[in-house]
Amino acid sequence: MRKELIWSVGLLIVFLLFLIITGEPEFSDLTLIVVAYTINWVIISYNLKRIGTHGADREMMWFGGLLIIFLCFLVIVGSPKYPELVIATAAFTFVWIVRSYLASKFVKKAEN
Repeated sequence: MRKELIWSVGLLIVFLLFLIITGEPEFSDLTLIVVAYTINWVIISYNLKRIGTHGADREMMWFGGLLIIFLCFLVIVGSPKYPELVIATAAFTFVWIVRSYLASKFVKKAEN
């Protein structure tokens, strides 16, 4: 749990620094990003623990890293509206939950 928390806060700080370097977001925009990121991190953490994947810590690291890469790509390509980043974060989280659920089902079938 502690390792997961350190990983999530570290990635959030990296992304916030990236946003500050690439532009000058307002405090309300940064607050929106932090709240959306935190909610999505809690949702994915809960779902991975509920699904019971074997390498939940490793999967959380992959999720966080790929999410930050995806969001940085959107910022570089030119998605200046922060609500769009919130929607992209929610969509990425939803796709990751479905992927994890299906992967866990196939692993259980393969083990039987």
